[in-house]
Amino acid sequence: PGILGDYPLLTPGVATAEQQRSIWAWAVARGCLLLFEHDVEVMMNAHAVDTTDALVDDLLNMCRQALDRFNTTEDTTARVLSGGVRVRWQGRLEVVDTFLSKCKRLGPVSEQLVKQAGISLPEMQSCVRDLLDATRPLTLDRPGDR
Repeated sequence: PGILGDYPLLTPGVATAEQQRSIWAWAVARGCLLLFEHDVEVMMNAHAVDTTDALVDDLLNMCRQALDRFNTTEDTTARVLSGGVRVRWQGRLEVVDTFLSKCKRLGPVSEQLVKQAGISLPEMQSCVRDLLDATRPLTLDRPGDR
């Protein structure tokens, strides 16, 4: 059965260095997923940039801003996952792991993103897999679910 309860979310500001690294890897992996799902030219247009270097810089800034927002409030699993724990977990974490598990090689812009982020594809895959495994119990059916 799932783990009952409402839990405070771990913020990067109080996370261990290892946890911060995993959170960063997940954020960068989401950027790689976006680059996989959308044409680079479309992404450059959407981000109002003229070069892939500028796109990578913008994506990394967005990752940093998202993680900074995580530090600005004490949040709980009940509020963040109110649309359904399993649905949110699948859409925010499992989808990234599925993408990375099939990924043998990144595209050139994603490679640049990962390099500038200071991580590697294998590290990103491992961090996201560990996050997935650690949080999976929160998604299991509980008595009365269905």
